[in-house]
Amino acid sequence: MYSALKRDGKKLYELARAGKEVERPRPVTIHALEVLDQTGPDRYTLRVRCSKGTYVRTLCHDIGAALGCGGCMSALRRTEAAGFSLAEAVPLESLLDAPDPAALLRPVDAYFFRYPAVTVEGTALRKAKNGNPFPCSAADGDWRVYGPGGEFLLLGRCAGGMRALSRAFSRCSGMQTEKRVIALGFFDGVHLGHGALLRRVGEKAAELGPFLRRSP
Repeated sequence: MYSALKRDGKKLYELARAGKEVERPRPVTIHALEVLDQTGPDRYTLRVRCSKGTYVRTLCHDIGAALGCGGCMSALRRTEAAGFSLAEAVPLESLLDAPDPAALLRPVDAYFFRYPAVTVEGTALRKAKNGNPFPCSAADGDWRVYGPGGEFLLLGRCAGGMRALSRAFSRCSGMQTEKRVIALGFFDGVHLGHGALLRRVGEKAAELGPFLRRSP
C-alpha cells in the first residue's frame, strides 16, 4: 500500500496514510529466485531475476507470509536493468570528476540493441527525419532506423509495409551540444537517494552555466 501507484486517481500511499486498504493486483513474473547467503537465523541474501513492475519488498513480504513468520526487505541492489549490468555502471563521482564525461556515456541506440537495424535513404530518409510514416520492406515489428551516415534516427514500428515513428532521436540542426545535463524526470515522493542525486545534478547544472532547458 505504501507506493506511488495509483488507484482511481489516488496514490496508494495517500490511501494507506488515511487508514484505507484496497485490492491492488499487479501481475509480475519471477524468472529466478536464489538464496545466496544466510547471515543470521532469520536474515538471508536473495538474488531475484524478475519482470518490470516487481516490488521486491512485496516479494519479501509474500515469502514471509508463505513461511508463516513474516518478512521484510532490509537492503536492495539492482544488478541489471534493460540489459545493462552493474559492471557497466559508472559511479556518479567518477562521472563528475572525468575530464570528458560525455566519453563515458553510451550512445542512445545502445538501449535498443535487441531490435534489428535498417538504413534509409532518399525520400524515406526525409520522411523519417520529419516524423512521417514511410514505406518499409522489412518484417513487421520494431526496428532501429539509421541514416546513410550511421546517424541513429528513430525507433520505428513496421506493419503492413509502412513504418511509423515510435520514438525520434535525431539531433536537431543548430542545437547546442557542448554542455548537457541529463534530465531525470519528475518524482512522486523523493526518497533520500533520489534527493542526493538531484542535488548533485543541480550543482553540476549550475557549474555548466545558463544552457539549461526544461522539457515536458
